[in-house]
Order: sequence, then structure tokens, then C-alpha cells
Amino acid sequence: MAKQTLSEEQPRYVIDDEVREKEIKILSKEQNHALSKLMKAAGHFLSEEERDLISQLQQKLNKETERVQSLRKLTITDKPLDEYLSDYQKGKKNEKKKSDKGNRPLGEDDDSESESHTKSAPSIKHIVGFKPDEVVRRYIECWNQQKFGAEYDCFSRDFLRHDRDAYINARHLSYQQNLNSGGLKINFIEILSNEVYGGEAEIVASKTVQLGNRKPQEEIDKYRLKLEKGRWLIYAVEPFS
Repeated sequence: MAKQTLSEEQPRYVIDDEVREKEIKILSKEQNHALSKLMKAAGHFLSEEERDLISQLQQKLNKETERVQSLRKLTITDKPLDEYLSDYQKGKKNEKKKSDKGNRPLGEDDDSESESHTKSAPSIKHIVGFKPDEVVRRYIECWNQQKFGAEYDCFSRDFLRHDRDAYINARHLSYQQNLNSGGLKINFIEILSNEVYGGEAEIVASKTVQLGNRKPQEEIDKYRLKLEKGRWLIYAVEPFS
């Protein structure tokens, strides 16, 4: 049976708009709560180093809780981020105008409220991207899906020489050339290692590469990523030895 891969159900961007608490239990939040109770009850038995370690663990749990709480609306798109957010804001403005128009007293002038609608348009509070290993998996799987815009957005601007449109066109041309020679399939296998330190990350991942009807060959690469404007992006790829 073929390995199941992430399809277009995987979110391109995660938008958090008007965050509301839901009546659900978040594991990291519950774990942090349990640690806090233990610290209050038995913290005086721990050394200063042990208390510091628990404090670091609580900080990690808090970050994971924030991440889970922010995953509200999952949206898939192959558009550039700025273009997508612009369209998103326009859609929210139109929704608000329709809603306000329905609640407006009969006979009130639409034009008189246009300026206030623009000023009161909702804003996006958070943009949550993929974690480093998710970026790498997304990049590997974009080839078979021909999602070269999403592929482009996996990379740091320091890594690429072309602009977005030129990159997409070049990748489509390469895909067609390979198709004429029997096709090229690239399939993600697994993440072999995942190291994150500060704003840098190193991911080692394996994949299979198959030319035409030839036997698939396994390849292992190391991906270096960094945080840029709150998103993890690939800035280097090299064979892993």
C-alpha cells in the first residue's frame, strides 16, 4: 500500500482572527497546571537547578499552548502571503458591511457609513506558519502536486535568485521536461532528526526519487531553516552524509 502523504488539506497559512476560548482541554496547558501544583506543594524539596529546569519546561509548555490556541482557521492557498492577507481583509470588510447594512435603520444612507466601515475593519491577530519539520515535508511534497508557489514560499529570500513568478514558471518547465522523459516522482519518507535552537533549525529528512519506471532511489538531505518575520524558512539544502 502506498504511503499516505499530506495533501492540500495541510494548511498553507493558519489565521487567528478574534480568538475565543473553547471548552476543550489542551494537553500542554494541563501539564503546566500540574507542574505548578507540584511546585507549590513540593518545590522546597528541589534544588535551584531543578527548579530552573522545571521553569524552562513550563515555558515550553506555554509556547505549545499558545500555538494550539492559535490554530483556529485553517486556510490553504498558493498565493503570496501579502496577496492572501489583502484578499482576506477585503473579505472581512465586505462581511462587516453586509452585516451592518442588515442591522441599519431603514432609509439610512450607505455612503455615510463607508468611512467608518473602513476604520473598524477587523484585523488579523496572528499568522502561524508551519513548524520546521512541516516546512521540509511541505517542500518535498510540492513537486508531485505541482504546487510550486507553495514550494517557493518554503524558502528564505536569501536562498532564491528568481522572483516568485519566474521560479514558478521555471519549475513548471522542469516538471514538463521530466514528464516528457517518463516523469519524475518525489515522495517524502520520514523526518530522521529535528533540532531547533533559537531562531535556527536543522532537519534531516529522507525521500525517494523515481525517474520514469526506474527503481526509486532513497535520498537523505539536511535542511537548514531560520525564522524570518515569524515564519520558518529553508535557507540551505545539502546531502546528508
